[in-house]
Amino acid sequence: MNNERSCAEITNEGAIPVLMELLGTGIGVQKGLAALTLGFLGATNKANSTVLRDAGALGLLVDLLRTEGIEQEQHAVTALEHLTAHNNENLKAVAREDVIAPLVSVLQVGSDTQKELGTVVLGRLAGTQASREKIAAEGVIPLLVGLVRTGTNAQKEEAAHVLGRLAKDETKAVIKSLGAIGILQELQQTGTTGQKRKARVALKAISEDDGGTSKRRRSAPNQTLCFSAIQKGVSMPSSPHSIEELSGGGTLGLEQGVYFIMSFANPKVGANKGVDHEAQWGYCGRDVL
Repeated sequence: MNNERSCAEITNEGAIPVLMELLGTGIGVQKGLAALTLGFLGATNKANSTVLRDAGALGLLVDLLRTEGIEQEQHAVTALEHLTAHNNENLKAVAREDVIAPLVSVLQVGSDTQKELGTVVLGRLAGTQASREKIAAEGVIPLLVGLVRTGTNAQKEEAAHVLGRLAKDETKAVIKSLGAIGILQELQQTGTTGQKRKARVALKAISEDDGGTSKRRRSAPNQTLCFSAIQKGVSMPSSPHSIEELSGGGTLGLEQGVYFIMSFANPKVGANKGVDHEAQWGYCGRDVL
């Protein structure tokens, strides 16, 4: 069963309203798992994405990013990355939810994966002047320069991309004052192919006259997440059950139900292992599932 078909079957069973309720009123891990599953469902189906946007899912994801613990923040930023990839309407909706400050916070204190995904979303938001001004005002420039200097390979590439998009008007002076030019030049010389390309674009943007014109670049490449999950200590059935499975069984039953649905929304998750209490997620950059 392929991913798109699985997500369609899950949606047809009425999963979205139940998952939305969990995202809004669930407890702890329920919110995070609901966020992640909704991200899958929205990313694989444009109609689902519209339904989620109209139902207020993006605002709830930003709230989750802002108020919950580290694990839930991880799921929230992952879902936001999924739902804003090549989706301008969702990107506009996210921009209206005051998401920039929480994303900058992720760059300050998040895990490596959170920092990478947060940088990706900021790069997409930086496509408009209003968002660029808000991003710069949140003091993100030093964080981005730091990621280009000492971040992971993926962080370096994405941070260079965001610096290039932010390099407008007075923000250029801030970028230059932090030594970004030398750091980007080194990245252009010694980095990976992707890093060299992003560094080259950023350096061009920084060096251009304020009144000059620059070519409109395409939005950031789609990010593909790969996951490895070990289900909670029960064996899951081999075929999807009705969404009614989510409506009973208390807290543990709800969590197991969401794990189950998520495993069919993304078959690569690794369903039916039944050997550990926690699901472990691994972000694999742009590796194809």
